[in-house]
Amino acid sequence: MQNKICPNYKGCQVVTIEGFSGSEKKKLFYISKFCKSDTGYWHSCKRFQTKNELNLCPDFVMPDTKLKIDEILDKLENN
Repeated sequence: MQNKICPNYKGCQVVTIEGFSGSEKKKLFYISKFCKSDTGYWHSCKRFQTKNELNLCPDFVMPDTKLKIDEILDKLENN
């Protein structure tokens, strides 16, 4: 059985910081699609992937970010 809640849920800025996602509607969308999913879809969350790869997740990364991990790292290093 898949874990239904992302292991990063309690510390993720999408969940914990008011307005981080831009709107309450977007926040609820991210939570239902990525954070709390019966299918374990949180594995597809770019924030989850980035945290696993880099051991951190920059503020500009959203769950549905299209950037690859190496592009995220380049952007982080160049800013």
